[in-house]
Amino acid sequence: MEPIIRAIMQLRRGYNLYDSSIDVLAYADDLTLMSETPEGLQAMLDTAGRVATWAGLKFNPKKCATLHIDGKRREALPTQFHIQEGAPPALSKNEVYEHLGVPTGYHVAQSADKALKRICHNLQHISDSLLAPWQKLDTINTFILPRVSFHLKNGVVQKRPLNMLDRDIKRIGKKCLNLPQRASANPLYLSYQRGGLILLPMNVVADISQIVHGLGLLQSAHLGQLSLAFLNSVVQKRIRHLPEPQDLANYLCGSMEEAFAKEPMDISNIWTRLRSAMRRLSTKINVSWAIDDYKLTLQLNGFMLRRGMAEYALRNSIREYRNS
Repeated sequence: MEPIIRAIMQLRRGYNLYDSSIDVLAYADDLTLMSETPEGLQAMLDTAGRVATWAGLKFNPKKCATLHIDGKRREALPTQFHIQEGAPPALSKNEVYEHLGVPTGYHVAQSADKALKRICHNLQHISDSLLAPWQKLDTINTFILPRVSFHLKNGVVQKRPLNMLDRDIKRIGKKCLNLPQRASANPLYLSYQRGGLILLPMNVVADISQIVHGLGLLQSAHLGQLSLAFLNSVVQKRIRHLPEPQDLANYLCGSMEEAFAKEPMDISNIWTRLRSAMRRLSTKINVSWAIDDYKLTLQLNGFMLRRGMAEYALRNSIREYRNS
């Protein structure tokens, strides 16, 4: 795939966003091409097709999709694009494409709705299986919860299906501990040493996932500057003037003082959701954003967190809070 990516990047026909040009996003064998114009996108597809043919590769247009957005009219246009003599389907305004498991299209899709329904269905099968109680819990922790975490970090998840999943997990957990269903769920969140299951409520997992995803973007070698520029624009709309570095940290911490006390005019995005998650999580543990050497850093109990260890550290801190 690398020759295809390099050839596309040499065209310099990408989409300009906050003074950054984005032309191709790649993960394994999945490619996403973006351009300012239909002509630019078609040139990218032609180049990708030629290099793929040279390499002996063949794209399957039926497994691809295109989306042409007219920002002025706020419409998705039915423009037909071609690659290797094939024509991928053009998405309408109400259609989505499952990209890396996350529905992507003109509208922000509720990515986990169908996935969470399938997960709840799988949970019922696990509950009804002949596995020992500890095996059921191990299966949930190994195969079920990581799927939820993926959608929490990469998509948009509504509270209702997440609450339903949380209810099912608590039901199975109580059953495994031989607790009546009317009993408190607190034992499920205790450590193994205290006879618990070291589970976490789904709303807490969602908040941690949101924070970890934002930290990953800010510390990314490729998307860090773009993510910071987006954050700057969000904070500027909130405080109505150019933000200082400390303003960014205060915003992410959920501050409601001084300029942040103004009536918000925010459109829901990753930073507004992260801000809300921080306000909820900071009531339980000592987590905050700070400026260190002119860079935004996430701190837990005064120590800086790197993205590779942030989720583990935050989950452990929440467990300590619940066990105290």
